[in-house]
Amino acid sequence: MADTGSPPTSPHLPPDDQARALARRLVRGVGHAVLGCLDPDDGFPLAARVLLGTDLDGAPILLLSQLSAHTRAIATDNRLSLLVGEPGDGDPLRQPRLALQGRAWTIDTKDEAYERISRRFLTRHPSASLYVGFADFAFLRVEIAAGLLNAGFARAYRMGPEDLRRDMPVEILQEEEALRCFAETALTGAASDAAPIRVVSIDAEGLNLERDGAIERVDFSTPVSTRAQFEVAIREIKARSQA
Repeated sequence: MADTGSPPTSPHLPPDDQARALARRLVRGVGHAVLGCLDPDDGFPLAARVLLGTDLDGAPILLLSQLSAHTRAIATDNRLSLLVGEPGDGDPLRQPRLALQGRAWTIDTKDEAYERISRRFLTRHPSASLYVGFADFAFLRVEIAAGLLNAGFARAYRMGPEDLRRDMPVEILQEEEALRCFAETALTGAASDAAPIRVVSIDAEGLNLERDGAIERVDFSTPVSTRAQFEVAIREIKARSQA
């Protein structure tokens, strides 16, 4: 067959708003991931299952023991990958999943972001409080370089960091814990037949709720950047739950 000289057709679609929202929802909503890194001794890929949190802008947060093989690997080469997604019912390959590439940076306890990152992670994963204070454990923030979203058959999207993160609104950043408590108070008992809920995290696009031990991601109709907008969004969610 003659070579036409035409470049190969890419199997990846350009990301649209729906794909971006799904990708960010996966990162924020799924509380665990498969971590991939390179073993410095032999160069082979090394994988581990880890708890996953997020910073307010959607950057992945990990809590790792410095004694683990994957942490030693990251200390040598901080490039890593994360695979996030829930298996769901039936064929797991029919479920959306997101593969991320990035670099991990340790958050020092003296860093101004440490208190926020620690609080957000432990609110999402209370069991981690049993070992977060150990000297060999540390938080790592992942700066995303690229992502590959598989949203279903023939729906693969290659994404850049700008598709996967949102800026931290200053007002939300400054009042984050107060707003989380406001949301929890407002939504508790919103539906008469609903189990008690716990708001485990908030961000500019929505919040994660825990009910009966299960985490539920609830997105706002539009992103918020002020306290007033956040409170309106919470009232809308409350009204929907009472309808």
